[in-house]
Amino acid sequence: MESQIKSTFPGLGNLHFNLDETEKKMNQFTMLKCKLSRDINTCTTEYIYFESRTKEILQATLECVHKSQAQNNSQNEELCYKSSLESFNDLKSELNHMIQTHTQSTLNSLSS
Repeated sequence: MESQIKSTFPGLGNLHFNLDETEKKMNQFTMLKCKLSRDINTCTTEYIYFESRTKEILQATLECVHKSQAQNNSQNEELCYKSSLESFNDLKSELNHMIQTHTQSTLNSLSS
């Protein structure tokens, strides 16, 4: 996924984040959670949520970049990339929070 994004948004190559790592972590979390909780509906819903949020962020970035390029405004284009990075970092934080919450919940239920 990361290479696809970098080819679509070449300016993102200068910003340091790893979408492939986040996507891999999300997939591992989803599989682990489904194995532990046996709640495939929740797992599927969460996975779809993260997939759709990723697409929303990419679409917003693409629209922002195209608008900036049409206006020949490279400074605004850079802001598009920075905003995209912030959105992806927020999404990554959400994922990490969900992992921590679920891990703690699982540990608590196992110790009971």
